[in-house]
Amino acid sequence: MTQAYLDSIKAVQPSLPGNQFPWLANVRQAAAARFAATGFPGRKDEAFKYADLKALEKTPFVAKPVAPASVGDLPWIDIPGARLAFVDGQFRADLSSDLSDYAKPLSAALADDEQAIKAQLDASSDGSALAQLNLAMASDGLVLRVPENADAGTIQVLFLSSGATAKAAAHISSVIHLESGAKATLIERSLGVGSEDYWANAVSTIRLERGAALTHNCWQSDSNVAMATGLTRVSVDGEAQYNRFTLSTGAASARSEIRVHVEGSDADVQLSGVQLGRARQVLDTVTYLRHDIGHSTSNQTYRSVVDDNARTAFSGKVYVERDAQKTDAQQSSRNLLLARTAEADTKPELEIYADDVQCAHGATVGELDKKALFYLASRGVSPEEARAILVQAFVADVIEGIDIEPVRDAYLKATQNWLMAQL
Repeated sequence: MTQAYLDSIKAVQPSLPGNQFPWLANVRQAAAARFAATGFPGRKDEAFKYADLKALEKTPFVAKPVAPASVGDLPWIDIPGARLAFVDGQFRADLSSDLSDYAKPLSAALADDEQAIKAQLDASSDGSALAQLNLAMASDGLVLRVPENADAGTIQVLFLSSGATAKAAAHISSVIHLESGAKATLIERSLGVGSEDYWANAVSTIRLERGAALTHNCWQSDSNVAMATGLTRVSVDGEAQYNRFTLSTGAASARSEIRVHVEGSDADVQLSGVQLGRARQVLDTVTYLRHDIGHSTSNQTYRSVVDDNARTAFSGKVYVERDAQKTDAQQSSRNLLLARTAEADTKPELEIYADDVQCAHGATVGELDKKALFYLASRGVSPEEARAILVQAFVADVIEGIDIEPVRDAYLKATQNWLMAQL
């Protein structure tokens, strides 16, 4: 099946933005060559142990130029700021609003910020096969560049798949760069409509210079017949802050990989997320957090709720370099099974070479507390309502940490809707 994807690359590359730049054509060709050499990772690859890539291997999802699809009202969160909409991998100016010099589609930014984009795309060239395909066939994406000490405010981005064509692939490549002291809040959502299956493959490269702060909220709500894969690479300099929350509720099979490299002292990284799986969904979250410099902190808090025959997985690794003394790294993964047929896999890891650190991890897998259910039933609460109350409390513990009220409310409502669908 590798050849089918290589044929797809040849077919789609002439229509991709930026063909007038020889360096970009070279980047794309090199990425295609790396994919040809490796192919898709298998289950023997530890990083993809829990990922379900069979659909990608059996029947190729091909990227190809598509006519702009007609979509209804988009589910923006009611909050001021720029709004960028992408449909089937293409930027849609007619669905976007309040654009600024800070946030642009990749297709428009290539000519304005060639060198910065080239540097970050080059930095992303060492990834997996999924990243190489993305680099070879990315049709568009977000470019967010915030200058020194500026505040970009809130930027919302919607990546919508119309499902107009079966086995279609949309590769999105985003480049985010906050210079020293810059601030931004980025709210991303991927979603799908229609009944046809598709593959949404997103790669983001984020660079935070000294003292920069990025709040990054993501919601994966793709169609229940879709494949969704995402890779985010983040470099964090001294005194910078990266705060990310991810809600994963959609797709037949989804994989989210977050790789953070702490490169300066007094940096702070907060990663958290909630996975809600049902039917036969496979939801996989992978994190890798590397501390190269000491006197920095990181915290990872993840929750999964699994019902029916679904499966969730969390693999989180913290790596502390020998010179990264005074590092404080914490990690927590808690998983709730709502059915005996559901499955939750969790694999926290610590690899520490410094001797003056505070690092810990914990993981649990269990069912709803029968005593708590009995307590609620004794006070007239129905079994269905009691279950919903306990599950909501389990995930709200993490979601309540979101500082932006409209975003927090939207995510809480999404979990409530998921629970009501289960009753």
